[in-house]
Amino acid sequence: MSFAADYKQLVLTLVAYLNQLRNFSEKFHLEKLIQQTDNAIKRMETDSFSIAVVGEFKRGKSTFINAILGDEILPADVLPTTATLNRVTYGSEPFVKIIFKDDEERDIAIHKLVSFVTKLTPECEAVAATVKEAVIYYPVNYCRQNVEIIDTPGLSDDENMTAVTLSVLEKVETAIMVTSVLAPFGESEGNFLTQKLLTTDLSQIIFVVTGIDHYKRHQDIEKVLKTVKQRIKGFVQDWVEENFAQNSPAYKLYLNKVGSIKIFGLSAYQALSAKIAKNDVLLAQSRFQEFEFALQKIVSQERGKILLQVVVNQVISISTEIRDYLNNTKNKSSYSYQEVENRYAKISNLITNLKNVKNQKNLQIYAAINNIKKQINPLINQLEDRLKQAAEQIIESTETNSSHDINALLQQFATQVDNAVQKVSQSIAKEIQAVIHRELSTALQQVSTLVEIASEVIRTVETHLNQFDENIIVIKTNLGAVSNSLNQALHEFNQEQLGNLSNLFPSSSEIFLLKDEANGLYTIVGGVAGSLFGPVGMAVGAAVGAGLGNSQKVKNFKKNYTSKVILEIEKQLRSHNSNQIVDDYVYATSRRIDKLKNHIDQELTSWIEDTQNTLAKLQGKQQAVVESEQRKINAMLTETQNILNHAWVLSEQLYQTMQQEDKLGTKICPNCNYENAANCKFCIKCGTRLSDR
Repeated sequence: MSFAADYKQLVLTLVAYLNQLRNFSEKFHLEKLIQQTDNAIKRMETDSFSIAVVGEFKRGKSTFINAILGDEILPADVLPTTATLNRVTYGSEPFVKIIFKDDEERDIAIHKLVSFVTKLTPECEAVAATVKEAVIYYPVNYCRQNVEIIDTPGLSDDENMTAVTLSVLEKVETAIMVTSVLAPFGESEGNFLTQKLLTTDLSQIIFVVTGIDHYKRHQDIEKVLKTVKQRIKGFVQDWVEENFAQNSPAYKLYLNKVGSIKIFGLSAYQALSAKIAKNDVLLAQSRFQEFEFALQKIVSQERGKILLQVVVNQVISISTEIRDYLNNTKNKSSYSYQEVENRYAKISNLITNLKNVKNQKNLQIYAAINNIKKQINPLINQLEDRLKQAAEQIIESTETNSSHDINALLQQFATQVDNAVQKVSQSIAKEIQAVIHRELSTALQQVSTLVEIASEVIRTVETHLNQFDENIIVIKTNLGAVSNSLNQALHEFNQEQLGNLSNLFPSSSEIFLLKDEANGLYTIVGGVAGSLFGPVGMAVGAAVGAGLGNSQKVKNFKKNYTSKVILEIEKQLRSHNSNQIVDDYVYATSRRIDKLKNHIDQELTSWIEDTQNTLAKLQGKQQAVVESEQRKINAMLTETQNILNHAWVLSEQLYQTMQQEDKLGTKICPNCNYENAANCKFCIKCGTRLSDR
């Protein structure tokens, strides 16, 4: 890739990507990502470049930065001193701008800095607690062209100060991690590197091991540097393998951030002393010049690539978050839609079950009504026989008295017969009523059960409907009305009284007087009476049976009377039409329960149809909304993934370009194969003279 030729196009492409990602972030109100995209665009527009110096407390960060500046500007001490953020930027005249947490600003002389940014005394610490940051303007060559070097508070010194350091890492392009030969890259430093530094968008990390002046022998220094390098590689490799699939884009990205691991062993103390004393021998001994060469190369030659790499990393980070958010939103939408579908299914199942119950109860109601007819038909068929049997039994069991009045005798028998047949008539009527009431109760129980089940279903459906939007408020208000109507109909039915079944045989003893002389009844009666009731009846009795005994006369009378009664019963049944009376009674009863059933059936059928129709419309509408939303999300996902894929490619190309240029910018010692800076004349490791080429 020709970096110079493609730089402008890359900037335009990245800005376009960031604007598109910002649009997506705005649609979902992702304020954090909106701010990140704005910061990334602003970073390219301002062309600023920041280098953060980080490390645990008392690793010599302040001394290291002072060595870069060439003077004791930042306070340094054997105890943790830095309590605030110190920014070093270019200024032709040295001074410090103190920015307080309440946004007040104050310019002070550099020698007063110690009173505002340290913990050296309780008074200083109290003042430092009110300071947001100190901006140190100094004529340092490295900070020309909008470059700043940031001195951060020591890690693990104070939680608040650690938080300040972490917040800075989001806004820098390169980090210089300072460690010491006396404590060469321990586990806490490894955790900070992998869990904090690598997870930011910064492009590269440079490692500085200070304090090499503690060792006199060159091989001891190289041994420490080798140990630090191995530890760094180990921490990074373990972390990357633990968190990412091998050879995945993320896997490569985090390995690229440490790359071939740029590590410089130096003595910041010697370098600072040498610069102050202008001692070139001591400066060479400090091995600081090799680092300064790399630093100069970064701020003058590589900053453009590094800046692009940082922005590409931000594009990767932002697009990854948006992609994950969109996938999560899509899954939530699918899950929510599935929940809605499940709710629809529950309501549909409830309605289907209610329809089945309704049909089942209707069949049971019809069965109860049919049972009425089946059970009362035998009773109706028995009516005539039981009436005749009752008449015969009462005639046979009725004793004649000593009355001489034929009419009184007939009246006696007529009354007894009438009472007997009426008892039978009423008994059968009660049996028929009992059957009707029993089956009616069975039918009514089915109706009551149906109403109870329907009311429960309606309440359950209403509970599910309440979880939908306001578009189904009409159904929700109808639910209560339907339930109330069902219960009201049942209540009104229970309040109605079913009348008693009319006598199945006419109640009148007159029909059993049977005084038809043409049939010889009087003659028979006279004969009987003549022998039973004395001289007055003898004349009659003599005419009809004077020669018979009393017992035979009574028997003949009852036999003749019985036959006439039987004929009269048959006659009355034909004219009275008892079957019709029972049919009318059954019809009235069936009509009442049928009317109730039909009313409830109509209410439920109407409610079921309305609910099903509305649910079908809502389901269709919901599906259309979800499908539309899914299409939009899928389109954004596709575009976001395309941006992410391109950003991965750009990231890999940029890192490869920088690694190739790093190799071209070094001199390999022919004696020990050490990679020296391009401007070195002698190998730093073994002292062999290097080729000028």
